[in-house]
Formats: sequence, C-alpha cells, structure tokens
Amino acid sequence: MAEHEMGPIEVLVAEHRVIGAVLGCMERMASRIEEGGTADLESARRAVEFMNGYADRLHHEKEEAILFPTLGRLGILSSNRPFVMMCHEHEMGRAHLRRMGKFLDSWSAGGAAGRQAALSFAADARSYASLFREHIRREDDELFPAVHRALHRDDLSVLADAFDSADRESLRPDARERLTELARTLLDRWPAPEEPDAEKPDPPLSRAARA
Repeated sequence: MAEHEMGPIEVLVAEHRVIGAVLGCMERMASRIEEGGTADLESARRAVEFMNGYADRLHHEKEEAILFPTLGRLGILSSNRPFVMMCHEHEMGRAHLRRMGKFLDSWSAGGAAGRQAALSFAADARSYASLFREHIRREDDELFPAVHRALHRDDLSVLADAFDSADRESLRPDARERLTELARTLLDRWPAPEEPDAEKPDPPLSRAARA
C-alpha cells in the first residue's frame, strides 16, 4: 500500500472546498444576469465544464463507486438510506448540468431568446449551487466525521489506494490540468467580493494521480 499525503476523507473535503468556490462563481454569474448585467458566456461554459469534469466525474464517481460501497460493506451506517439520498442528489445535479448545457447553446444565439436562455441558466445555476451546498454540508458535518471514527487505519489506506487508482483512470493528466486551470480562471474572473485577494484553492489530486 502506498503512503499518502492526504487521507481519503481529507481529499474529499478538499475537493468540496474547490467545488464550493466554483459554486460561488456560478452564484455571482447568476446575480449579474438577474440584475440585467452581462455574465460572459465563456465563463458559464467553463463553469459547466468544470462541474461535469471535476465535481461529477472526478469527485462524485469516487463516492459512488468506492466510498459508499465500502461503507455499506463494512456496515458503517445502520441503513443504506443516506447513500441512496446522496446518489439521488448527484443525479439531480447531473440533470441541472444537462439543462445548463442546453441553455448555453440558446444563449449564444443572442436576442430575446438568448436573454431568456441566460435567465434560465441563472435559475438552474442557483438551484444547482443550493443543492450541492447543502449536500456538501451534510457530508462534511455528518457523514465524514462518522466515517473517520469508524474506519481503521488499514481501511483508510485501502480506500486511499482505490481513490488513487480511480483518479488515474477517470482523467488523463492533461484533463486534470485543464480542470485546475478552469477553476483558477473562474476564481480570477468571479472572485468573492468580501475576500478578493484570498488564496484560491487548487483542485487537490491524489499523490499517484500527480505522479
């Protein structure tokens, strides 16, 4: 088993931090659109690309394919209901992303139809952000602490190895670099107003995935 710079649960929490930062960018885009201003279409495309690649493919797939089955097999929780609910919320998020992708196509056409598509994008972006802010809160505050208490060191090491393998298999190195750059670009373009000079989180990758 490999030694790891971060434990598997810490990796997921760090990924949540990056996802939350980009959710903030999406919320600020939505506000600009709703106030009648212009939120550039390219930023919206980047946000959807990032969430599809990083939040869904990299992060959620680790939870669905590795973490939740492991916890179920070890009997960490008394029922599978939390896992079913969280996977259902992942599917809800995927539906939001598909809709936002369609709105982007109409938005690019301009005119009245484009304006309406931008407003629809803003509404879906807000719903998506609201869904996953609460989803992340439950995982960080409720599920992950319970996992840390219940799993032994060997269990965590096996989980970390599985995460490393999943990261390598899900995205090529150039794709991971692309997601990192997308996050940095969005955070530069849409910084949080209360902390414009705050350090921007980098998408964390497992040690093996960076190698």
